[in-house]
Amino acid sequence: DRIGRLLQPVSDEWVTVEGPPRSYLLNYVDENGEEKGLFPSGRVGLLAAPGGTGKSFALIDLAVAVATGGSWLNTFPVDSEGGRGRVLLAMAEEDAEEMRRRLWSAMESRGLTPSQRRAVASRIDVLPLAGEQCALTKDGNDNDVRTTFADALEEALRERVATDDDGWAVLLLDPVSRFAGPDAEKDNAAATRFIQVLESLTK
Repeated sequence: DRIGRLLQPVSDEWVTVEGPPRSYLLNYVDENGEEKGLFPSGRVGLLAAPGGTGKSFALIDLAVAVATGGSWLNTFPVDSEGGRGRVLLAMAEEDAEEMRRRLWSAMESRGLTPSQRRAVASRIDVLPLAGEQCALTKDGNDNDVRTTFADALEEALRERVATDDDGWAVLLLDPVSRFAGPDAEKDNAAATRFIQVLESLTK
């Protein structure tokens, strides 16, 4: 059934009309004056850097930028199409109080207006997961590699936007090591399974 839903012939339109333009979460103008996109909408991406270099701050700043329609790191404006919607900020190493402090710091550094702060409140959902089992995949000893947490997260995401026309603009999960399961950093197959679960969440 699943393959039947996905399988389709190449239509005449595919070979006569160029496909629709890709939408992005962010956009910018390069040094040649051309408009470019950053982070394709509906795709899995990875922000990678050594520990202690500010990845968590960058993700929180991204959440605030999307919520307010601003620019990420004062450089990359949120795309008016691809960047519209709710933001999930799931942080596996933080409790609710620390997430509140970090979000407050990001808003203060931006000097947000009261209306922009209301946009943050109405568009960002936080998921503090310190001390929680939050791996999305388990080891490959059986065919079911998704965890019950992955299923619960997907269901919660569906329920949260059931009445929201815009849906989710971006799901931010930090850090990868807490969500990826036990073998993803050393086993290519395990890493692939992890990405597949993330791709299912983007749908």
